[in-house]
Formats: sequence, C-alpha cells, structure tokens
Amino acid sequence: MKILSLSVILLLFFSCNHPKTKKTEAQSTPKQDTLTPQQFIPNLDDKLVELSGLIFYDKLFWGFNDSGGKNAIYGFNRKGEIKKEIELEKARNRDWESITQDSTSIYIGDFGNNMGGREDLCIYKIKKKSIKKKKEQKIEAKRINFTYALQERFIHFNHNTSFDCEAMVEFNGSLYIFSKDWRKFTTTVYKIPKKKGDYELHPMATFNVNGL
Repeated sequence: MKILSLSVILLLFFSCNHPKTKKTEAQSTPKQDTLTPQQFIPNLDDKLVELSGLIFYDKLFWGFNDSGGKNAIYGFNRKGEIKKEIELEKARNRDWESITQDSTSIYIGDFGNNMGGREDLCIYKIKKKSIKKKKEQKIEAKRINFTYALQERFIHFNHNTSFDCEAMVEFNGSLYIFSKDWRKFTTTVYKIPKKKGDYELHPMATFNVNGL
C-alpha cells in the first residue's frame, strides 16, 4: 500500500511540473528585435562644412564650423535647413570646438590647441535674449579668457601637448572643460566661472581614458 501511494504521488508530481518546466524554458528565451536606424537629419546646409559643437535651443539645433570657419553660430531645423545665422562681434573663430548653454546664455569654446602653443584661449558668451526673430544678425560676444596654471612652455609641437581641449559643459553655475591629452591619453577637468574675465585654471581631476 505504501509503495502504491508513493507511486501515485510521484506520478502527480511529474505530471504537474513537466508543463511548467516547458513554459519556464520558453519564457527564458529572449525575444530578438531588429532595430533599423532612422535618418534624423538627412542633409545639412552647404554652409555647415565641418560642424563641430551642437546644442538644442528654441526648437533649433545650433552649431558652428571648426577652426578657420566664420565667427558665427547657425540654427538649423530637422531638415538641415539654416533658419538663423548669428555672427559674433569682437570674436574670431581660431579653433572653436564646443558649445553649451544655460537658461540665459550660450557659450562657445575657442580652445582647440593641437599644437600646444596658443596663448589666446577663451570662451565666448552671448545672451539668449539678444537673439531676434530675423534670420541674420550680429551679437556682441563677451570673452572669458583663461590660461592653464601648469603650462609653462608654449612651443608648437603638433599632437604632443597636454593642453588641448575639445569638450565643455555647464553644470551648477559653472563651466567645465575637458582636456584632450595627446601625450598621456588622459583627460583633465577644469572649472571656469561664467563671468567675463581672465582666469588661471588649475586641474580638478584627471581620468585615465586610454585615448583621445
């Protein structure tokens, strides 16, 4: 009698659990989806020959051309059509690299320094309230000048400097730039006030990114 009872229990156990095992295996197999990249901006205006920095403001993308381009930023839509062109007065595009913004201003970083010999590094600042509805206009830019406290030599060596920079963000009321170290393959962070002036920058932190 005991053997018969045990056999009935085992039969019920396997008959009840076997379907659940199959269901669990089916659920554990991940569903594979195929994603197709979408063309967000199919073409850019011919004026944008080497688009470098990029932000989104007032329903437009804003960017500029890299070194040697016109001292202007361009606002363009999702079709790549330029809707606004703002020339920065009292500014020169020696090597513009990055752009960022806060609630009141736009900041353009002229701090590209591949050769390591620049002594005129700066960030241009323009007020958003100065941007009008017309397509083309000129706005006076304020300069935030800076030097690196640890840089002692300004001799030109192509791609052999620790004082190149190509990235910038605004965070908690200050600007932060990130170096592109051609020698150590690290990046160093520097903090800069957002007010017009001349500043000597000391490194805040360095990260070993193993690349440029």
